[in-house]
Amino acid sequence: MSRPDDHKQQRSDFSLNISRTEKQQIQRNEVIQIVQGYKEQMLTFPGEDLSILTPPEREFYEQCRQMPPGSRPKERAALFYEQAQRLVDLEDDYAYTEPFVRYYPTYRDLNPPQLRGYISLRTRLRRREVVRHFPLSFLYIHIYELLMGVGVDSPEDGYETLQWLKQTYGRWDPPLLTNLEIWLRDYRIYYDLPGTASYDNSLFSEALTLIQALEDAAINPVTATDTGWHLPAMDTAHLSLTAHYHPDLDETDPASMYYAALQWCSGAVKITSPMFRKDPALLQEAALTAFQEIAKLLQATHVNRTMTETCFGKRTAYPCQLFRGAIFHDHLARADYRYRWSSICDYTCLHGIWQRETYAHPDRKSEELAALLQEVDRQCREKTGFGHPLQDRLRNVSWKAVIGQVIDRILERRQAEEAEAARPHIDIDMQALSNIRQDAAQIRDALIVEEQPSVPPACTIPEAAPADISSGMIHALSPAADESDAAPSSGTDVLLPDTPPAPETRLGPDACTLLRTLLDHASVTAAFAGHHVSLPMLVDAVNEYFYDEIGDTVIEFDGDTPILIEDYRDEVASVLA
Repeated sequence: MSRPDDHKQQRSDFSLNISRTEKQQIQRNEVIQIVQGYKEQMLTFPGEDLSILTPPEREFYEQCRQMPPGSRPKERAALFYEQAQRLVDLEDDYAYTEPFVRYYPTYRDLNPPQLRGYISLRTRLRRREVVRHFPLSFLYIHIYELLMGVGVDSPEDGYETLQWLKQTYGRWDPPLLTNLEIWLRDYRIYYDLPGTASYDNSLFSEALTLIQALEDAAINPVTATDTGWHLPAMDTAHLSLTAHYHPDLDETDPASMYYAALQWCSGAVKITSPMFRKDPALLQEAALTAFQEIAKLLQATHVNRTMTETCFGKRTAYPCQLFRGAIFHDHLARADYRYRWSSICDYTCLHGIWQRETYAHPDRKSEELAALLQEVDRQCREKTGFGHPLQDRLRNVSWKAVIGQVIDRILERRQAEEAEAARPHIDIDMQALSNIRQDAAQIRDALIVEEQPSVPPACTIPEAAPADISSGMIHALSPAADESDAAPSSGTDVLLPDTPPAPETRLGPDACTLLRTLLDHASVTAAFAGHHVSLPMLVDAVNEYFYDEIGDTVIEFDGDTPILIEDYRDEVASVLA
């Protein structure tokens, strides 16, 4: 069955007395004539007025249009690098005010006015002029050129220019700031520029390096302290860690340095534990010894997993990509290259393939380490009867047992030291004893006579008074001696629970009124009617007190009304008891 259009076409063909075969031949001949007469010429698009371009710019523009765009990212990046080398010396002064937005912009995306606008902007930026209004995509094209070393005298010059762009324009566009921070790091790695990691990352690297040394000293001990723990020699390069923590941390003491490293890698910004304020030496020794004992336990049970890897992931080489999110051509093509980024991170390149040798989570705060330190604090409070008990957050039972054994050994050693210090001591002065012997020999020689009577005369020797030997050879500390000489000096206070003061003394009457009102589910507004008290400030003071005691806040706001967190009702009641 034929369609109406077919009948109409057939009638038209018959009217011209031309067969279908002859008509197809005529059309084929016309196509051949068109192809033979084809002449290559650049296509033009609306708004492309090439007359506004300078001769060098027009030549570059035509070359860009004639080059293949590239089907793969590496091909497009290589093409961009080649075009950037041709455009590097061009300058212009053209006012472009139209918008231009492109993701991953290149020269092929620019029409003639936009090309002149970009070259003019780049000319001003090279002079370090602060331009206020321009398309952000133009700036990205210029950054791509700098990343590939186009238009700079040296890698150091390019790095300074990128830093200036970050400081000048980064604050106006957060994504640009983020990209520049990443690309500046990659720029130093790619061009082998000296420098250090960012401030936070450098501190984290220092802390993690100390933790590695602490674990290595436990597994392969060289020297041990009197306490039984193994502390490697302290590196003075890591002293900056103590500036972030408690003033009781002595930067000349290795124990304080390693304890600060554990705190930093656990995510603690400051050490606020009341137990640390009460007895920092106990908390430091217990934390460091427990860490090393657990490291030895893991070494014995898991051959391929260390304590550091348990907290921060496996240490190995991970694939990475430099200048991610940018158009970048690897023009240096390094065959075998290594860059030390930090003490825990190295970058390597082997025939264009980049890898990062570090831990799986080198920048993440360790939750396992935070739980370990919190458990040490909790058991120290429990075993010494100090302060309010903390919640049990450590799930690893074997770690808990190790921590408990460590604290018990420390407390037993302290008790033995205190008992030894309380015992009376007898000191023998050997020099004084020698002097007495010499004096006795001289007196004996002076009393010797040449003739002795055959029968000694009877004589009565009176009972001599006891000799004063206070300057002599034996000094004994007895209960009858001077108490100031007999009392041994103790360097450590005995940790006994103090008699808790009244709640009003610790918290204040207003805070106690607020807590009792919340415990009774009464109206806070009615309880403080007529009182000139700032309720938010009072709630903050109560929360700060309980945060030091139990490690959490107990009051939260439901709109403008404070409510008590039900999980801590018993703790609040025990404090008010």
